[in-house]
Amino acid sequence: MIKFDISQVMATLDSLTAKQKAGLTLFGDTLGKKMANEAKKNKPWENRTSHAMQSIDSYTAWEKNTLIIGVTGGMDYSPFLEFAHEKKYAVLYPTILDNKEAFIKGAKLITG
Repeated sequence: MIKFDISQVMATLDSLTAKQKAGLTLFGDTLGKKMANEAKKNKPWENRTSHAMQSIDSYTAWEKNTLIIGVTGGMDYSPFLEFAHEKKYAVLYPTILDNKEAFIKGAKLITG
């Protein structure tokens, strides 16, 4: 799980209005799905069974006052694809990093 520190975007999430929180949640869902689709499209490995690609999914959740947006691989060998062979087959973490600025920009627009 990767968490973004968006303290530069807003001083505190305690002050979010219900509308802002709902907007951030919707934005997180949309960005998460976009990242999952990008990861599926840009996977650096060759599909043999396509199970690893099909298991890539996203999630959005609030943990206290922290918005968590994640992309995950659902196969038992997904961590192997991300971390073995000098990360040659990694796709989840690089996809998250590629979308970090889009998250920060979107969060700024929503929260003002």
